[in-house]
Amino acid sequence: MTHMQEPVRVVLPSGLRVIVDEVPSAKSVSVGVWVGAGSRHEPSDLHGVSHFIEHMLFKGTKGRSAKEIADTIESRGGQLNAVTTRECTCLDARVLGDDLEVALDVLSDMVSRPTFAPPDIEKEKRVVIEEIRSSEDVPEENVHELGVRAAWPENPIGRDTLGTVRGVRGLDRDAIIEAFRARYVAGNMAVVAAGNCSHESVISAVERWFQDVPRGRFLPAVVRPEVCARTLVQTRRTEQAHLCVVSPGADAGSPDSYALHLLAMILGGGSGSRLFQAVREDRGLAYSIYTYHLGYSDCGLLITYAGTSPSSAPELETGIFREYERVAERGPTARELSSAKMQARAALLMSLESVSARMDRLGKSEMTLGRPVTVDEALASVEGVTLALVTEVARRTLIPNRSSVAWIAPGAGKGGGRDGQTG
Repeated sequence: MTHMQEPVRVVLPSGLRVIVDEVPSAKSVSVGVWVGAGSRHEPSDLHGVSHFIEHMLFKGTKGRSAKEIADTIESRGGQLNAVTTRECTCLDARVLGDDLEVALDVLSDMVSRPTFAPPDIEKEKRVVIEEIRSSEDVPEENVHELGVRAAWPENPIGRDTLGTVRGVRGLDRDAIIEAFRARYVAGNMAVVAAGNCSHESVISAVERWFQDVPRGRFLPAVVRPEVCARTLVQTRRTEQAHLCVVSPGADAGSPDSYALHLLAMILGGGSGSRLFQAVREDRGLAYSIYTYHLGYSDCGLLITYAGTSPSSAPELETGIFREYERVAERGPTARELSSAKMQARAALLMSLESVSARMDRLGKSEMTLGRPVTVDEALASVEGVTLALVTEVARRTLIPNRSSVAWIAPGAGKGGGRDGQTG
């Protein structure tokens, strides 16, 4: 096994975590400020507030206008981005190694001194509403959110991270600021850097630039969701019918998570996968079909997506569940598992060529598991998955009456592959 240099992790006296992955051969560095604040942590009357706060952090601070925030990074050839998920938010910058201090200066300013100016809030509400509407115009992407909602209907983790048009319109400035102050505290944040940097320089710079981040911890009450088995259908004007089959998965820290990742590859991880061969190559039912596993801190889902003509929708759904039943009954072959392991290993090792991917992987594991997962640990975990474990996980997961189904399709011809509840 190839041994990689492990990232350095320290916890500052304020509670702020710093993780550094040195890549001496890189020219650039990717640095992200990760915050344990996602849509899962929102009360129903503040649905979408985490994503809205992420937007507002770009709109100006006490020392910089929105344009100055962007220009400070972009004038040096850098990039500034952000993302909000169900369990965390990340603001990140990729710059040349010599500009690391500049990136940390800007990021710390954004997360510790935003202004939340009333005119900017009203303008950004319109922007976010357009983002919500834009996402609804892409059914092959939107159906994944519908699938998660179908599986987790009674839990905040099942809600879309963007929020709703009505909810965003109703966000109050005082409530936004209160949510920001509760979440953006040192004990709920981690600064992760990967690339052309040293851990000594990063830690020293973080201590200097992030000293204004208030101390504290954010301890939201979360409930582990139970997976429902039901069918949700949204009728839209689309050329294709878009399908997601959603089955119970495992949390990111479970030994089963690696087995599920490999099972997803066996089912729908490429042109040689079971579903690709059975559904596309043998029967011509879909152009695009793939499977993936989502792992969160205490739960997970296995999801298969496919798109087809409306008239073929019932046959597509039936075909997917038929292949599920075959794998659950007989298990994958040793050759399939070996191929999936090689794919997983190659994907992980090739991702190391990107400093942004390295930063992202370490930040996600820190937020989800409370620690960075090293490359060697991930490779060993993949290699340690046995055929017996994948077979057992398949039997527990690929059960039609425990899976939810989501369709976005024209008014006729969708679904019908099994009994279900339309909602």
